[in-house]
Amino acid sequence: MAIELKKAILTSFSILFLSFMLFVIPFNTLVSGSTSTIKVPQDYPTIQEAINHANSGDTIFVSNGTYPENVVVNKRVSLVGEDKDSTIIDGGGTGSVISMMASNVSIRGFTVRNSGNSTPFDSGIFIVYSSDNGISGNNIVNNNVGIYLYFSSYSVVSSNTVNS
Repeated sequence: MAIELKKAILTSFSILFLSFMLFVIPFNTLVSGSTSTIKVPQDYPTIQEAINHANSGDTIFVSNGTYPENVVVNKRVSLVGEDKDSTIIDGGGTGSVISMMASNVSIRGFTVRNSGNSTPFDSGIFIVYSSDNGISGNNIVNNNVGIYLYFSSYSVVSSNTVNS
């Protein structure tokens, strides 16, 4: 009889312990992330360096100025220019000025100019194999192709000025 009592007590404690763990485990596995704003050129001198150091969901705020670079966006970030007429990304006549290779990216408030013209893909903004992007409020000028969506879907392109 003593053995049966010990088994009953052990079984009861085991059930209680396992029941308690069901409530504790979900709370311990929750992970929360925070997003931040990275400033160019205050935090990083180039837009590409800011993207390279950004975490998914971060905003990259770019101050007025001309940034001579070809930018590759390979993670979910928001690129925000201070003013679309005076925050300029200049591709220098080579490749695409901005190549977006991630989904859920937002780009607004820039002049994007001077892509290359050696391939049909050279664009002001080249969006490739991604979805749910937003391109709005930009000046896209002097490019081989203004905005090129290649195997991309569910993106919103609005309120941009595209010339040349």
